[in-house]
Amino acid sequence: MSLEESDDNIQNNDEQVTKNSTNTRRNSTNIISEDPVQVPIVQLIPRTHIVHSHNNGQLVVRILEELGWSKIKTGWCKSLIGILWEEFRHSVNFSLMAKLNGNKRGVCLVNHVDGMDICTKVGMLNTLRNGLGLAFPPSWFPMAYRVPADLDLLKKAATENNDSKWIYKPAASCCGRGIFLVDHTEKTWEDGIVQQYIRSPLLLHGKKFDLRMYCLICRADPLLLYYRDGYVRRCLVDYDEDSNDLFAHLTNNTVQKRAPTYKDEKEDSIWTIDQLEKYLISISLVNEGWTKEYLVPRIKSILLELFNICSSKIRPLYGTFNLLGIDLMLDSNLNLYLIEVNAGPALQTGTPVQKLIIPTVLKECIQLVVWAHEGGTFPNTEFQFLYDKTTSQNSTDDGISSSETINPLLPTIRESNSTSVSLPKLDKANSSKLNSSSSVRRSLTPIRAKTMDFPTTSPNKFTRHKSLSKKL
Repeated sequence: MSLEESDDNIQNNDEQVTKNSTNTRRNSTNIISEDPVQVPIVQLIPRTHIVHSHNNGQLVVRILEELGWSKIKTGWCKSLIGILWEEFRHSVNFSLMAKLNGNKRGVCLVNHVDGMDICTKVGMLNTLRNGLGLAFPPSWFPMAYRVPADLDLLKKAATENNDSKWIYKPAASCCGRGIFLVDHTEKTWEDGIVQQYIRSPLLLHGKKFDLRMYCLICRADPLLLYYRDGYVRRCLVDYDEDSNDLFAHLTNNTVQKRAPTYKDEKEDSIWTIDQLEKYLISISLVNEGWTKEYLVPRIKSILLELFNICSSKIRPLYGTFNLLGIDLMLDSNLNLYLIEVNAGPALQTGTPVQKLIIPTVLKECIQLVVWAHEGGTFPNTEFQFLYDKTTSQNSTDDGISSSETINPLLPTIRESNSTSVSLPKLDKANSSKLNSSSSVRRSLTPIRAKTMDFPTTSPNKFTRHKSLSKKL
């Protein structure tokens, strides 16, 4: 292809980008208000993508192309990339992205946020320890120690709590690899954490389970968070506290796929959240509406406290976003615990429930991220508002949550006609006092410090940049 032909293709693509973006905004609806929330266009993002992922990258490409995005070849001008989708955070060149998104060449979206230490086991432990000090661990996080560094403390805790069980998780591992139950502390440890085991987990038909929920960092600058329900991951082997069978202890779907009965029972390994509530109602453990009235508000409360602690480490880099997998567990008393946060949650759709949920989550994620950076009408989505730094507002504020319950973990100031809930470490500026009738619209407004226009320079004048992806 000649340079002139490639220029024509880019120009034609720009025209299609504008058309697709206009149609998307025209067809989308706002689920919070009957009247669509129209936001002035902040910046038009090229509808082009590059996807590097073995985590069901085919699904990512399919969703992007269904939304009107087209693949761009490696070597094209990087200022024309709309979304760069990488499997791993370390593959992203954040420094180059800061330069590209810091000028007026356009916005490139990247599906990782720099500074997400909480997405590693050791990083989560260090973040909570440093952030909470003597208040560590919070009620929603099982006690944990770094090994081998904290081995003496671990031995002391194990001695003082003879009834406690512990589980080892290696630092550089995922998908359940390298995890084992700790039977004694006198051994040679590789780098990792040893965490107190939840001995009395809530069971489904006698089997252990956990929850895979989602938190979307729609925008890192300024920080904008949304939450969404996911699904239930269930073991295929009956739970036995004294058993060494990892198929009875590890709910990770990658682990359960290796279970002897997986082929015959895989559809029963993943449940919907509605199935979970119906089962708990059937055994008279909860009442109808438990998910909406207790589970989701409690998850949001945990996430708000977590980001209150870790947000100072998040790099406020415009154009970065992250779909996080939030893994939680319930014990037999319905106490909720955060197990870990995943920067790249599994996108495989091996069961009917995953086929129903994951493609929709991915589609809504992309639509929300584009809206947060580009503006327009708020998309149709099941994601629920969690926090917006531009207004110092969170999901417990009036006008966002139908419940009058305010997060007890955070300081609250109430006045007759206004509500202000501040997250001191998230936003050091004075909290805005928002009128409850307008709080929904304000929280939905994507704000950029300075307006940036889509480049009008002729495509053949663009400078070819060093790759945003370290793989290119």
